[in-house]
Amino acid sequence: MKKQLQMYLIIRQYPPLPPLETILFFSLFRDDLNKTADDAIEAAINAANDKVNILQNRFMNELFFDPPQFARAILNVLQKEDAQVHVKILATSGTDVAGLSDTYINVIGMCMLKLQLLSEDPSRLQFLETRLSTANNSIHTKALSIDDAFVVVGSQNFDWSAWGDDSFLGDLSEYSLAVDSIDVAAEFNAKFDTESNNVNSYPLICYNLIYPGTLPLPLQTVIDQASAGSTIFIPAGVYTESVTINKPLVLVGANPSQTIIRPDGNEPAFQVTSSDVILANMKISGGDGYGIELFDSSPSSLKNIQINRVVFENNAQGGILAQGLITGSPMDYAIENNTFIGGADGITINMIETQSETSVVRDNIFSGQSNAPIHILSTDDSNIEYSYNLFDDCGLGACVTNWVQGSVSAVSSEHDNLFDLDPLFASPEDGAYQLSTGSPAIDAGDPELFHDFFFDGDDDGFIRIDMGAFEYAPIENVAPVVNAGEDQTVSVGENVDINATYSDADNTENHSARIDWGDGTIEDVPVNMTGPGTGDVTGEHSYSSPDDYTVEVCVIDLYGAVGCDSILVTVNSGFPSTGILDNFNRASGSIGSDWSGNTSGYNIASNQLTVDYSGSNSDIYWSNEPFGANQEAYVTLTDVDGNAWEHDLLLKAQSNNTWGDGVLEVLYDPSGQRVQVWTYEWPAEWVQHGADIPVTFVDGDHFGARALADGTVEVYRNGELLATRDITSWSHYADGGYIGLWFIGAENAVLDDFGGGTVLSGMQSMSMGGTIESQDAETSLTPEQLNVTLTDTGLFWQGVPIGSNQKASVTFAQLNKNVNAILKPQSNGAWGDGVVQVLYDVSGGRIQVWMYDTQKGWMHIGKDVPAKFTAGDTFTIHISADNTLEISRNGKVIAKRTLP
Repeated sequence: MKKQLQMYLIIRQYPPLPPLETILFFSLFRDDLNKTADDAIEAAINAANDKVNILQNRFMNELFFDPPQFARAILNVLQKEDAQVHVKILATSGTDVAGLSDTYINVIGMCMLKLQLLSEDPSRLQFLETRLSTANNSIHTKALSIDDAFVVVGSQNFDWSAWGDDSFLGDLSEYSLAVDSIDVAAEFNAKFDTESNNVNSYPLICYNLIYPGTLPLPLQTVIDQASAGSTIFIPAGVYTESVTINKPLVLVGANPSQTIIRPDGNEPAFQVTSSDVILANMKISGGDGYGIELFDSSPSSLKNIQINRVVFENNAQGGILAQGLITGSPMDYAIENNTFIGGADGITINMIETQSETSVVRDNIFSGQSNAPIHILSTDDSNIEYSYNLFDDCGLGACVTNWVQGSVSAVSSEHDNLFDLDPLFASPEDGAYQLSTGSPAIDAGDPELFHDFFFDGDDDGFIRIDMGAFEYAPIENVAPVVNAGEDQTVSVGENVDINATYSDADNTENHSARIDWGDGTIEDVPVNMTGPGTGDVTGEHSYSSPDDYTVEVCVIDLYGAVGCDSILVTVNSGFPSTGILDNFNRASGSIGSDWSGNTSGYNIASNQLTVDYSGSNSDIYWSNEPFGANQEAYVTLTDVDGNAWEHDLLLKAQSNNTWGDGVLEVLYDPSGQRVQVWTYEWPAEWVQHGADIPVTFVDGDHFGARALADGTVEVYRNGELLATRDITSWSHYADGGYIGLWFIGAENAVLDDFGGGTVLSGMQSMSMGGTIESQDAETSLTPEQLNVTLTDTGLFWQGVPIGSNQKASVTFAQLNKNVNAILKPQSNGAWGDGVVQVLYDVSGGRIQVWMYDTQKGWMHIGKDVPAKFTAGDTFTIHISADNTLEISRNGKVIAKRTLP
């Protein structure tokens, strides 16, 4: 084994036990210069033909593309072509600060090993078993056996500090003794099997590790199926989850910037109703309620709860609710090394009685709570130690006197906290809550807590834990370089797809990303690694109103360095959605045979259309074909005749020769600077619908209108929706017809680019009406975005009166976004001023509430509601007479909105 044989002994057992075994011992040493042990252990693992049993205090393997030497050896031996090797790894877990740190390292390392094997040869996953010791049976041994013949025992952890060449983490000196002995190996393997298979260890569950031919399970299902005491790893990604933990479990994320949980509506991301639960290494962001709720639902149900290295970001009610409402039920928890950003409160406490156990709130950072970092709802807080926390930007005033709202009990204590100091986050506006150089939180945590991977961040010669969810690493760091892609132009309601890339010269992995869409929506999005230091960032968004939006994509590395790039997204109204019918690019003269009606009043001149008649008999029609019940017409007003009586668009004309059979007229009055909507039929004659629409068109503007089958007329200037009018009182509102022009007293007007036609499904603006019944049966159950529309006029769906207290439900038979990815948001019922639209965005996993106002257009009511429906779920909305809107899933209210 490469010259690593240091000594050879023949040992005779006494009393003699024939046959005598010759035992070979190998001395294995490594340090920053000598890597003999590294190479020898790698060679031993690669030599296995049957099994490898690994017992480790630490198994660090966080880099997918660059696994350490020992991990690469394990992957190689699992994929041997001439043998099938079984590998079992049993690693430590603990509950104190040092033990938790090792737990995170081991959970991430072993699950990453599985992910690496899945990408290389998924058929071999069945031969890799990973387990964790229990906290009361913590392992500090570093040993392994090869087949039934070879054992290595020593001080060498399977981590970066003891392998390879990593001076930052120590490149430590380690010593191990290798034994080539069947008897020793047999004894080791027997003890290993005992430890890994009894009550002293539990399986490690790698959530979202998708085996070929299988589908991912909801996190709640994984929790329900896990045995008590199991550890579940939630890898890097963005998840919408609200789950209940009702058994002892450990849930660990990749790190507090990569594993991001969006609570589902008002529900917490995690409701804990069991003792012995650990939640760590994740971000919980953007919920309407609390991030985590500790709920004491039965006697002795909430002991030994630990929340560690979690970022709570802008959860509306607060980060954590600790609620003990059972008399005589002991409750204790440790909330340590977390970062609380925004929300009403940081931690809310509601205890029915004083507890005998002391809970701990320690080494946390609280910043930007609108109410208070600590909010005590009950008579007092029970029994809590508040120590080594940093409080900044308290909503009620200076934190030194306003860090807590409510009464602290006589048995609680407060010491060594910092007040009103900026924590100096790396880039909080980009979601980077790592500490930057000079932060007062560096080396300011409890000095009694220690771990190998704490650093001397303030360079005072003493190693000490930091406050907050991130340990500051004093290293030089280069920010990622981001390319957000090209500028885009879309229509209202149409998806903008971001396909950004990034590269990072000195951090190969562990990146997170955030997109600011420029309309007030900021969201964390997943990162897809494509290679060491490179990756993709994707996102999808739609806009409710036309404008120019600057979309910024930011990528954050492990230490908080941020690289950003932006694109310009131009959002138009989606009008027009049809092409130009006549560009008038032809020889000067008559208008041509494609037109009918009073065509003599118009002529072609210089590739444009001129109006040569000052009288009123000047209505003309595009005579080739009538268009459908959803139609539009538009024209460019090259020269506006400011003295004209009318510049009109004609739609839904029942004849292509005369307005007398029925016509919709959208009339622009230049002198009055207004648009009016009129219809004609006999005997009602001319009827104006709705009030005048104030507007001024100037030379070169585009004048357009859209008439829909539900009786809605939309008026546009330069693609921007000006206003809508309801013409359902006209008998032809749901009919198709011809489109045309009518210019009266406008002999100085010049026109260009007349267009229009039938508006196709999927190309209508966000404000378009229609009904679910107009779609085919399958599509009505599986749209990319399902909209239920209620109106304050008592109309619902096809106009069935249902009164002011309204409720609607739909059960999803199937949800398949891939089948319907081309569909766009559209309302499915009669609408007008005051209409409420509740939109479920399948791909975005969210519900939005919109309301239409004639003057303001579509208004977004409240925040998005994160939601995920599956086949068989029932989606219900209820508007009560007091304008309260309730949104429910399967009968459970997930959000409420008050309508203006």
